[in-house]
Amino acid sequence: MKKYALLLALFSGVCFAKPQVYFGADALSNSSAYSLQSGFYFPVNQELDFGYELDFTQWNQNVHSFGINIKPAFRKQQFYLAPIVGMH
Repeated sequence: MKKYALLLALFSGVCFAKPQVYFGADALSNSSAYSLQSGFYFPVNQELDFGYELDFTQWNQNVHSFGINIKPAFRKQQFYLAPIVGMH
């Protein structure tokens, strides 16, 4: 499992992206926790993208969650702020 956690840590964040479609993976704080996301985003204007994603999170061997998130991204030059609101 530690090999998978290391692999997820190396590719944390968006690991595959196309215009309007993305897949991502995150390694969480302990060695057996990880999260996988798949979603769509829609460019609204130069400063705002609006998206939604499906999320699977494995917290430990016995606890996991499935959820859907709404994720707007507010862009300023090379940086962005993307708050996430969801239900799991």
